[in-house]
Amino acid sequence: MPGVEFLIEFEKIKKDIEEAIDRAHKQNPKMRNKSLIVHHKHELSHTHEVKHKVELTVLTALIAALAFIIALTWHDAIKGTTSYLITVFIPQNSIIHKFFEALLITLVAILGIYLLTRLQHRMTLGK
Repeated sequence: MPGVEFLIEFEKIKKDIEEAIDRAHKQNPKMRNKSLIVHHKHELSHTHEVKHKVELTVLTALIAALAFIIALTWHDAIKGTTSYLITVFIPQNSIIHKFFEALLITLVAILGIYLLTRLQHRMTLGK
């Protein structure tokens, strides 16, 4: 997984920077307050932020992929159900069947969006 390899490489670089700072401290104890050390510590905190952002991006991508799988599953279930219900009244291979199927799926989707929007609104007000 590319994200894991990045994190391992990041930890190695972070350790190398920390060791370089420690060596600089040992070689020149008066250098503790110099801007170079402050700069390196700032860079470490910046790389930590980048690492955190990469982790969040990878998690977001994984969540989106799983949500897409769920959407495909629901698509098949809804399409199969509507096709079955319409076939009772209209032959399956006709163009009218396709239009009624699209209309019924649209109505189901609108109902789902409406209910989820109401739930979201209630949750927002509850905060």
